[in-house]
Amino acid sequence: QVRTNMVVLLEPGQEQTATFFRDHRVQLVASLPCYLEENVRDQRGDGVYEKSVEAIRLLNGLGYGVDPALPLHLVYNPGGVYNTIRGNFVGTDAAGSQAIPNMEQGIMLLGGSSDVDIRNNLVSGNGDSGIVLLEDSSSITITGNYVGIDASGTFSIPNDYCGVLLREGATENTIGGSTPDERNIISGNAVAGIGLWSSDSVSNTITGNYIGTDATGAFTIPNGFYGIDVQSGYNVVGGQNASPGGACSGECNLVSGNPGGIQVLGAGAVSNTLAGNYVGTDVNGTNVLMPPDGEYGNGIFVGWYAAHNRLGGPSPAERNVIAGMIQIGPDFGAPEYT
Repeated sequence: QVRTNMVVLLEPGQEQTATFFRDHRVQLVASLPCYLEENVRDQRGDGVYEKSVEAIRLLNGLGYGVDPALPLHLVYNPGGVYNTIRGNFVGTDAAGSQAIPNMEQGIMLLGGSSDVDIRNNLVSGNGDSGIVLLEDSSSITITGNYVGIDASGTFSIPNDYCGVLLREGATENTIGGSTPDERNIISGNAVAGIGLWSSDSVSNTITGNYIGTDATGAFTIPNGFYGIDVQSGYNVVGGQNASPGGACSGECNLVSGNPGGIQVLGAGAVSNTLAGNYVGTDVNGTNVLMPPDGEYGNGIFVGWYAAHNRLGGPSPAERNVIAGMIQIGPDFGAPEYT
C-alpha cells in the first residue's frame, strides 16, 4: 500500500507512475482535502480541486476504484482546518544574529499534522534539527524560511542536526516554491540541508530553494553533509528552471557549497525526479561554489539499490547543471539501475 498525492501523478516526469502502481497491484491511499471545491481551494489553492478530479479519472481509467483488486482510498479533511507558523525567530536572539538555542528541534510537527503553513521564519541555532515533520504529517508547506543562518542571510547560526528533516511517513509536503518569496535558504546546518530519511516519507516536493549558500546565491554557507539527502520514493527535487541557460530560478534548487550535492540512496529511493537544479555553481551558473577544503563529494550520487530515478528531462528547463565538484556529475554507485 502506498499513500500518494494524486496531483503529483500529473507532474512532468511522473507520467508512468500510476501505470507502475497498477501493474504492480499497489493499493493507493490518496489525499483529497475535501469533496467540496471551495474547501479544497481554501486549503490548497486554486486549481488543486480540478487537478485532483483529473487524477481520479486517470486512476479510474487504469482500474482503480473499478477493479476490486485495485481499491482507491480517499482521505479528506472536511473541516478545512488550516494552521500557520509565520514570522518567528526560533533559536536566536531578537536581532536574529546569534543563537539562543532550544534544546531540541526548532519546529516539530507530528501525530498526523496536516495543512500547516510554515512561512517566513528564522529557524537557527537549535540543539537538533531546525524543522522536523514526523508521524504521517502531510500537506505541510515550508516557504520563505531562513534555516541555519542569521536574519540577514549572510552567516551561519547552525542547527545541530539537519535544516529540514522528514521521517516516519511524512508525505505530500512541499519545501519551497517557484517564486523568490517562497524560496527557503537552508544553509550552515551541522548535517544535511534537507533529509528525507525514511522510506515511507514519499511524494514530497523540494523546489526553488538555496541550499548551502547565502541569500544571494553567490557565496557559500555550507551544510555539513549533502545539501539534499533522499532515502524515499516518488519525490520531486526541482522541476523546471525558469531561465534555462541563465540563472537558477523558478523551480530550480541551487545546491552548492556543501560537501556533497544531492544524494539518492537505498532500496526505498525509487521513482524520484531530479530536474532543473544547479549543483556546484553560483545562482547564475557561471562560477564554482566549492565545498569546504578537504570535504569534496559528489555532485549527484544515486546508489545502493536506488531504482527508476530520473535525472534531467527532455527539455532545456529540466536540465541539471552539475559542475565544480571534485567528483563531477552523477555517480550511480552500486550498479543497481537508474
